[in-house]
Amino acid sequence: MALALIWGTVALLVESTYVGSAEREGSQQVDLLVQARINSLKCRADETLTLVARGDGAAYEKEWAELAPTLAGEGNLLSRAAADAAPELSGPVNEAVKNAEAWVAAHAKIRELDNGGQYAEAVTMAIGDAPDSAATAFAALDRNLIEALNAGRKEFTAQTARAENALTGLVPGVVVLALIAGAGITLGIRARLQEYR
Repeated sequence: MALALIWGTVALLVESTYVGSAEREGSQQVDLLVQARINSLKCRADETLTLVARGDGAAYEKEWAELAPTLAGEGNLLSRAAADAAPELSGPVNEAVKNAEAWVAAHAKIRELDNGGQYAEAVTMAIGDAPDSAATAFAALDRNLIEALNAGRKEFTAQTARAENALTGLVPGVVVLALIAGAGITLGIRARLQEYR
């Protein structure tokens, strides 16, 4: 019974460690990255709609200004995800941080061009395929976010599978040990009862 207790305690401790790792290195990171991706998609829509509105896009630009700091700024979602990222996530998350910074710089250039009366140049900067365009930076950001999200999901699945494996054989093992203990108790009591005959 002592062996069953030790086995069960160790198995549950190992299982809880893996579950904690799955949450810390998997689901928490995925949650931050999902929020970052949602905000990036909203920012991209706001950026293009501001140009489409041609002077009437103040509301879109206001939302961009509110959401952009969650992608590139102090304590943003991406840097928070990078801080505790598992090795599989750190590469794409760090790249996403750089992409977000490049996109914010491209957006500043778009606003400068548009506000300066250079609408065609602003549109080209927003949707063109130049290396420093907003479209290029956004595409790279989205690609790296998707890669990081997939890596986060894999990490969560791997850690929870390890947690499940830690419990493998525990129930049948405890049952067998309990049967052995029961047989031992029965034999022990039987011997004591025979002493009274």
